[in-house]
Amino acid sequence: MYNPSRTTERSDSFLDRTFDTLMEVPSSVYFGLTLGSIVASALFYLLGKRQTALFVGEWAPTFLVSALFYKLLNPSRENIRQGMQNAANEFTR
Repeated sequence: MYNPSRTTERSDSFLDRTFDTLMEVPSSVYFGLTLGSIVASALFYLLGKRQTALFVGEWAPTFLVSALFYKLLNPSRENIRQGMQNAANEFTR
C-alpha cells in the first residue's frame, strides 16, 4: 500500500544528506571549477571540438549557482565569530 509520508521522509533524508555534503565543500572549490570549465571550454574550442566546448562551457553557470547557493545557506562564520568577540568584550567592560 502506498504511504505518502514514508516517501516524503525518504526524500527529506536524501535532501538533508545532499545539502550536508554540499556544505562541506568550500566556495573556493566552486570558483576554481568555474574557471577550470571556462579554460577547458576555450581549449576545446581552439582544438576544433566545438560541441565539446559548448558542453563544457555550460558547466560554469552551474558551478557559480552552486557557490551562490553555498554562500546563501552558509554565511561567513568569521563575521559571527567577530561579532561574538565584540559582544563579549562589551559585556566584560
